[in-house]
Amino acid sequence: MPIPELEFERFRETVKKSFIKVKEDILNQKQKLEELETQNKELTKVMSEILKELKEIKNQLRSEENQEYKQNKRVKSSSISAYDRILAILALGAISTTQLKSIVVDKEKLCSKATFYRYIKNLIKTGKVVALKDGDSSIIMLAQNQRV
Repeated sequence: MPIPELEFERFRETVKKSFIKVKEDILNQKQKLEELETQNKELTKVMSEILKELKEIKNQLRSEENQEYKQNKRVKSSSISAYDRILAILALGAISTTQLKSIVVDKEKLCSKATFYRYIKNLIKTGKVVALKDGDSSIIMLAQNQRV
């Protein structure tokens, strides 16, 4: 009977070695899982910080856009009207209609292009301004009897 006992002992050793390997594998997997959990926590923290920064940037951009909108609105609704500004510029001397439009409409944004030309027509019609055609462009200036 020594042979079955010997076989049993071998079987026992084999099973014991297998259990030790399984135990080591479980420990290794557990260690890897802990490392992954740690990395996940770190990445979650970094992502949270990035999201906070993005929200701050988004809020800052919105704030800047609102300020820019308010500034543009303030310029348009400022105490000086486009009509008065046109007369003030013309008081300095003759200027081409294109240059005057560039100042009043494009740079200072006091009125739209259509409104600008409506004001010019009205000023010419009322005799406050004189328009002189110079080829394709026109030059406008205050009428001799007008003062601002």
